[in-house]
Amino acid sequence: MSFGELQRERTIAVSGQGRSTLLPLLTHYLRMQARAALIWGVYLGAIGALYVWLFPAIADHQKSLTDVVDQLPRSVRQMF
Repeated sequence: MSFGELQRERTIAVSGQGRSTLLPLLTHYLRMQARAALIWGVYLGAIGALYVWLFPAIADHQKSLTDVVDQLPRSVRQMF
């Protein structure tokens, strides 16, 4: 495909003559990705629920976690 043909197709798409194919393509793409979006949403929701569930247990051990971090080498602590 030459550059001129690409420019002509782009002009057609921008001018609105290609809009009749845009909506079906868009809806097809969204339908194809709906399952993946649902899986990602469930996964991220589960991770969020896990954090909320574990937070009280981690908060109760804050002093011991601070002690562990204090025992790390200085170069590792500087990364934090």
